[in-house]
Amino acid sequence: MSCRVGIIESMNKLKRYAGKCAIMVLVGVLVFGGATALGAASNKASKKPPTIAAGQPWMAAVYSVVALAGICVVAFKNPKRTRAD
Repeated sequence: MSCRVGIIESMNKLKRYAGKCAIMVLVGVLVFGGATALGAASNKASKKPPTIAAGQPWMAAVYSVVALAGICVVAFKNPKRTRAD
């Protein structure tokens, strides 16, 4: 029975700790989030957006194919080859 009481006491301590952490996070979000949301607007809003330089879209396709090949090698590997029976 003493083990059961010990477990219940430790869980109650964990609940209090988790509750205090949640309150601290909530207060931090309210304080810093409100300060950020109500901050002064920057003058950069009136400028034109930056232009994006022409890139090499085929490189993204090459990277995607290589990543997909790696995923297929790992996913469809024969598990019997690595066992030490």
